[in-house]
Amino acid sequence: MIAARIGEDMELPLVEEIREARRLAEEAQDATVHYQQVQTVIASLGVLQRQAASLPSTDVTIPGGELVEAMSERWSALADLPTIGPRPTQELLEQLRMRRQQMESASQLLQPIVEDAERRSGALHQLQHQQGHLLEDPKYSEQVAELQRLANDRAEARSRLDPLHHRLKGVEPAYKVVSSFAERLDDMIREEMALPGAAAWRAALVARDLVSTLDGLLAELRLDVPHPAPLEVPDTPDPAHADELLDKARGVKAELDDLVVALKAEHEHLRGSVDALQERYDELTQQIVDRMG
Repeated sequence: MIAARIGEDMELPLVEEIREARRLAEEAQDATVHYQQVQTVIASLGVLQRQAASLPSTDVTIPGGELVEAMSERWSALADLPTIGPRPTQELLEQLRMRRQQMESASQLLQPIVEDAERRSGALHQLQHQQGHLLEDPKYSEQVAELQRLANDRAEARSRLDPLHHRLKGVEPAYKVVSSFAERLDDMIREEMALPGAAAWRAALVARDLVSTLDGLLAELRLDVPHPAPLEVPDTPDPAHADELLDKARGVKAELDDLVVALKAEHEHLRGSVDALQERYDELTQQIVDRMG
């Protein structure tokens, strides 16, 4: 098979050089993220240090603990960073000072890498550009054809993934909101059943307002799904129509329950489809990277 011959017959040019350049570029990206987080923590520590005199130590959470753990795992030179951190038995100012010391130690390590990020990214792009020119040689035609097939498959996966992901972004919040609406209306109906007359009118008002809010939300999310129609409720309570109003509220509740079930099912289906396509996309991306460096 062509895919097998790619590794067995001829390696693409500059693969090892690109692989190392990619490692350095990704390292710089990680350093940039951590460096920015460190600066945010240092700023927060400065605020707390200025306020320390008026803050009981028991009411203060020292920021940066999770970041320290993350950096100690990512950077071997910071593996011992947690050992120089604050201890609960210390005074607040001392805890803040020791956390700041941790952040400054990390900042000193990360800053040179961050400053080198642009050069590293440029070096990777230059090598990839050179590789592209070298692959124009006919001797790489089979490898290039296989890479093109992988790229086409990946593009096809992305074209299917994007609309599903967009739909999921709409369905997910809608499911949560409709669920909360159904629970709220259910509680309201249960309370009002014990109180005749105006109570039923209040339940119908709540149902009307929830339906109106839901209609606006679905329009904003551009979700075309069946949902309760606008509800007409008189401006003032009328004991003669209490049962009718309560029935209207119950009807809305039943429709909301049906919508919750439908949205939950679609959410689960979309999540499964998105995860599967994302996994396929990532696999194809990794295959391309493995071949090209």
